[in-house]
Amino acid sequence: MRDVTGNELLEFRDLCFTGAAIQATGIALLFLAQNDETGSLTATGAAISFVGGLISFFSHTKIGKAGENLKESAKEIEKLSD
Repeated sequence: MRDVTGNELLEFRDLCFTGAAIQATGIALLFLAQNDETGSLTATGAAISFVGGLISFFSHTKIGKAGENLKESAKEIEKLSD
């Protein structure tokens, strides 16, 4: 159980940082788009930033799974100590 929980936490970290980096890239494109007359760079930057935000948001499901695993482990330990 500990390995599963540890992996969930590591996956959260990786997904959260990846999402944040993608989101920052999108925001940087939005700043660069100020000089873009076609608006395509603005749309691209907004879309990339949105995807990065979604990745960061959904990475938190890994934290929930890890928490559930820790609660189960605590119950098992409590049963063993009784």
